[in-house]
Amino acid sequence: MRQLANVNFTLALLCLVYCGINMTLIFVNYVNSHYEGEEKDAPVSPIMFHLVEFWATFCFAILECISLISTPKALRTIYNDPLMLKLILFFNIVASFVPALLVTMNLELFEVVSHEIDYSKLFMTCLAAMVALVQLGCYNLMGRTSDGDMRGEVLAHYCEFIFEIISSLIAFFFCLENKFIADKEIGFILYGTHNDGLGCHICHDQSIQFEQTYFLPPHNSNYHHHQKGLDHTAARLQRQGDNQQAQSSSVLPHHSTYGSLG
Repeated sequence: MRQLANVNFTLALLCLVYCGINMTLIFVNYVNSHYEGEEKDAPVSPIMFHLVEFWATFCFAILECISLISTPKALRTIYNDPLMLKLILFFNIVASFVPALLVTMNLELFEVVSHEIDYSKLFMTCLAAMVALVQLGCYNLMGRTSDGDMRGEVLAHYCEFIFEIISSLIAFFFCLENKFIADKEIGFILYGTHNDGLGCHICHDQSIQFEQTYFLPPHNSNYHHHQKGLDHTAARLQRQGDNQQAQSSSVLPHHSTYGSLG
């Protein structure tokens, strides 16, 4: 469970890295689109720009898959049809890897088809359908330049990167929630109050701290009422421990008396 919490925390950090990459790509997209010289002399070369774009998208698709596998929740609590969810994830990874590999082999030849695949895969998610329509419309309906490039590529990139930033932040909070749940399960295992009647005060004190951390913050209206109940429980456990100690002390001299008579 501790490993699960650490994995989700690492995934959350990687989501922020992907968010930063897309913010950087938005800036580079703006700088390159306003460069008046030849495309090959742009501040960031087209090959470098597209390699970062497509391979980062592929890595994020893998990250999303790992985050769902590493969640302590049941898949049915996340999506009604786990099988369909797995198929969507599978298609998302494949549809991210193929264009990344194509632009790595030959950007000039495969740039258009790579963008078509990358934008079309968004149709697999209902919430992204409108974004996908806008991206495909901008990319395909604005015509081509004299060099054969798509006029709407810059605008489509803006839509893509903004959507990916939102996706990375959603995945970030999802991974943080998974870490929180895993830490809470660890707390139940380590700091759960014993039910054997012995009254382990160390574990009980730690369980109170655990409940205050994960369940009832001080500003909660029910916090003081719950704290009072915990105090009553602590007092009861204290009395049980005192009674058992008193019984033990009363039994020991009795045995010693018989021993002396023998």
